[in-house]
Amino acid sequence: MENTIIPTDSLIEVCEKAVETFQLATDVKSRFMRGIRVLSRHLQQDGVLNYKPEEGERYIVEIFEQNLSKYRKMQIIPAIRAVNAYLNGEATYTIPKAQRYVHKSYRFPGDIGTVAEQFINERTDEKHLSLNTVRQYKRVLSKFAVLMELRHRTLWDLSEADIVAFIGSTHNSDFDRLSILRFFMSYLYDNKITTTDLSHPLIGKSRRRPTKLPSYYEAHEIASIENAICKSGKKGLRDYAMILLASRLGLRSSDILDLKLSDIDWDANVLRIMQHKTRAPIELPLIPIVGNAIASYLRYGRPKSTLKNVFLTCNFPVRPLMEGTFREIVVEYMRRAGVGYDGKHHGPHSLRHSLASRMLKNGVAMPVISEALGHQSTDTTMSYLAIDNESLLLCANDVVLVKESFYTQKDKYFYG
Repeated sequence: MENTIIPTDSLIEVCEKAVETFQLATDVKSRFMRGIRVLSRHLQQDGVLNYKPEEGERYIVEIFEQNLSKYRKMQIIPAIRAVNAYLNGEATYTIPKAQRYVHKSYRFPGDIGTVAEQFINERTDEKHLSLNTVRQYKRVLSKFAVLMELRHRTLWDLSEADIVAFIGSTHNSDFDRLSILRFFMSYLYDNKITTTDLSHPLIGKSRRRPTKLPSYYEAHEIASIENAICKSGKKGLRDYAMILLASRLGLRSSDILDLKLSDIDWDANVLRIMQHKTRAPIELPLIPIVGNAIASYLRYGRPKSTLKNVFLTCNFPVRPLMEGTFREIVVEYMRRAGVGYDGKHHGPHSLRHSLASRMLKNGVAMPVISEALGHQSTDTTMSYLAIDNESLLLCANDVVLVKESFYTQKDKYFYG
């Protein structure tokens, strides 16, 4: 196409033409269409009426600056690049294999930056922060240290005005970011690095998100999903073993994808892993149905490879699976099984939630469920109690009837 500028509201139509021109697969088309819809909404909200490839590249940078999941990035970025290739008149477009993003390094200037790095390291060790959470801490405190450098501030003359200046930007007023800054200010005061507790201006600025109820599926629905997998091929053997690890043992998707051959103790029939999210070790029994599924995959389905991960791609180049791929696998078998998931979470984590729900309904004690799921505290597990209506009903007290005379004391009705 000679003219690479198009109306923003025609992006979806152009994406369809790009997919057809480049002869991309049906599943790729659906993924690309979802990604382009996100791009289109963003541009229209920003008042961008005309699209050109440079706008797409600008949005790619913004995506990497946000804390989007790998799955979301896989939806949007290749879709933008495909549309740009089509607009630039390119004859072919190849989807990058296992596209990786190299995370940026962060500046920590001055004495504030030095102590901020020390704080992040100590909090990471103390709270077993995940890699994504550590990056969030670095992102926030790096910006704070840079701003304080521009304001010529040191640890000795920090003031509430500096805190207000930092949170005055809409970009920095996100509740999670304010919480991180509040933790850092408390750290400075508790360790007598500052003489004033500057966390006070941030108290009340952050808030807890509304509690999200876990999505779960009934036992017969989980059985239908498992039975929908055809185990005669390599892909089916792999998918079956992965799904059982989530539905029968409650492993997180990150731990399933990161599972190493050395994590399986066949003699003792146990799995020993270091959890990706909490960095805490966990040992789980390798129950027969799960152990047999993994053994069948290793013997008949897993490609020959020097990679240590248990679960690998079926096609060349052989590599570990990504979280977005696992999510698509679960959704694929939900559809085959006819299990409805409208308005519900429907990835690997929903299988984990479903296991917790069944354990609750079977009367398993909360500490046992917490240990099985790898939670460091039963407080985390308590959120699952909200989906167990039967147990909640047992906690309810009978309503005591109040006599009418209570409401007519002194010959008057309330509000009358």
